Amino acid sequence: MQEQAPTDLCVPGGTLVYDAVRDGRFPYIHQVESHPLVHDPDILANGRIFVFIQDTSPQAMEKLKEFEDSLEVPLGPDENMEGRGEPNFPLSSNRIKSHLGMFELLPNDVLFSRDMHDPDPEKDVVQGWNCDG
Repeated sequence: MQEQAPTDLCVPGGTLVYDAVRDGRFPYIHQVESHPLVHDPDILANGRIFVFIQDTSPQAMEKLKEFEDSLEVPLGPDENMEGRGEPNFPLSSNRIKSHLGMFELLPNDVLFSRDMHDPDPEKDVVQGWNCDG
């Protein structure tokens, strides 16, 4: 992952959630303070809002499918895990799980995707919302 998202994948007003060892083929996730589809910020109850921009063209989606089909979840025993990367933070933290390239939504966090060909945040799509309780 690059320290700065490619220009066409930057979320206006967002702060990139950066992890140096995360595979750059995963989305560049940005944290934002507000979102037009979160009508009542109190519903988040200290949760956070994340947005990533995605190329939804057929060619890009086919490339993404090929990448996702190649992913594996590494399983033990421990000797098989060597070289797979080790998290440098607690697994319950809100950081990207570098060893798997995954992003953890904590209670009340929401994750939206935005079509890079239509930058209107009103048309964003909820990809995940961790509802606490």
